[in-house]
Amino acid sequence: MPAEFIDIEAKSALNMLNKAYEKMSDTTPLMRGIAGILMHAVEENFAEQGRPAWVDLKEKTKEVRRKQNKWPGKILQVSGQLASSIQPHVSKDEAAVGTNKIYAATHQFGDPGRNIPARPFLTLGEDDLKEIENLAADYIDL
Repeated sequence: MPAEFIDIEAKSALNMLNKAYEKMSDTTPLMRGIAGILMHAVEENFAEQGRPAWVDLKEKTKEVRRKQNKWPGKILQVSGQLASSIQPHVSKDEAAVGTNKIYAATHQFGDPGRNIPARPFLTLGEDDLKEIENLAADYIDL
């Protein structure tokens, strides 16, 4: 027995599907919101000196900074250039943050050869991830 199709009035469902398609074909607004969350997370990482806390400075480094009148201070913030160099990148389907500072990778990943520990500043905490989830859920809620 062949399947029969029932023709029903589906304008409401079609309108909803069209709205969903339009929203998901260019997610720039969502990506802009996510980039804002990423920027805030990195700002918090610098403010709290890591989440989790970064490895403390060596006493030798602290002494050098004391002589320069830059200690006490915050780790990775002698001049503030690294923290202030963080910029967002947004497109229709991606959100990111980054820096053009060449030395940033050394601080993010460490350098065992120079005995520099990793102090990752481009990280997200559980609260940041939950905020992104909530933003995405709000965005797709039609």
